[in-house]
Amino acid sequence: MANQVKYEEGASGIEVIQTELDILLEEIIEKEKDAKQRLELGVGDKKKKDENEELSAEDIRKQAMERMSQTAKRKEEEGSGDSSGVKKKKNRRSSNDLFQYFEEKLSKEYAFKPEKLALQTNRNEREHYSSRMK
Repeated sequence: MANQVKYEEGASGIEVIQTELDILLEEIIEKEKDAKQRLELGVGDKKKKDENEELSAEDIRKQAMERMSQTAKRKEEEGSGDSSGVKKKKNRRSSNDLFQYFEEKLSKEYAFKPEKLALQTNRNEREHYSSRMK
């Protein structure tokens, strides 16, 4: 459309008056070009996305098919790449830790027991006196 306008201007030497139809046709042609460009870009993105999905699906299939020992080795390689292959030991609690915890807990409870009893007796005395006053 733009080429036709340029041709007419050059051929006649006077300014060509564009009609409303000409303007609308130019807009439609521009929108069509934009849509084609977006479609081409979208196709490229879709191909990349499909390739990534295919690779991830293949990795998942491989992981599902491997044995437990292979899984452990793979996780060790992935997780401890910086720790030079040194395997960490699990720290299990001994029974001494458990006994220490309960011993500390009981000692704290016994330390507050006299205070707790004193507060309770005060509360009982107040209730007793308040019930007599009524």
